[in-house]
Amino acid sequence: DSEDKEGEKLRVKMRMVKNMLNSPLTKEKITSTNGLQYISIFCNPRGTNFPVTHDEWNKIRELIKM
Repeated sequence: DSEDKEGEKLRVKMRMVKNMLNSPLTKEKITSTNGLQYISIFCNPRGTNFPVTHDEWNKIRELIKM
């Protein structure tokens, strides 16, 4: 929309890397995966940003086949 491009506004350019809408990575799948049972987002869910270790990230990547 040309009107939306006028003026100063905050924007973030994004691109979809992987569409998982039809095959979401569920909490059950994550917590049933060896090495992900104690991932920080499920141990302390009141936060905003949740760090993961390199090993946890590699296991998540395997689950989503990235």
